[in-house]
Amino acid sequence: MKGRNKGISLLSLVITIVIIIILASIVYFSGINTQTSAQLTDFTSEIDDLKVSLATYRARSLVNGDENDGFKRVTIQNAPSDFISFPNESGQVIGYVIDINKLDFKTKSRGYAEVTGDTVTFDKDDVYVYDKNGSVFYAKGFTNDYKVYYSGTVFKD
Repeated sequence: MKGRNKGISLLSLVITIVIIIILASIVYFSGINTQTSAQLTDFTSEIDDLKVSLATYRARSLVNGDENDGFKRVTIQNAPSDFISFPNESGQVIGYVIDINKLDFKTKSRGYAEVTGDTVTFDKDDVYVYDKNGSVFYAKGFTNDYKVYYSGTVFKD
């Protein structure tokens, strides 16, 4: 019998390729989770920054005698349960649309839409609104990992 062929056998080559595929899939899926987590953190950070800008703007408005802040009062539809409405005699949910251009705040691309009527509908309108407690909500919602977030903590499945 002649000497054995030197080289890589087909079996060892297949096993090496399978191991590489398994490792690549682990890296890929862990990267997706990191990306979605980073997007949610970015959204939450944007909401927190907007709260600070809104509080600063409202404090300046009160000093200047403008109690309404110059923001548009609207009826809210499909509001999340954590939205605390301003008092209204007819039982409607009332909030204020935040005009991003009035604040010392730069957002990525959310919340710049104009509200033409007297109503803001959650899951639809691309605006930020605030409630009686000064909590900020993104009406259109930010979807991440099959959940829709309206603020840093308010979401629905």
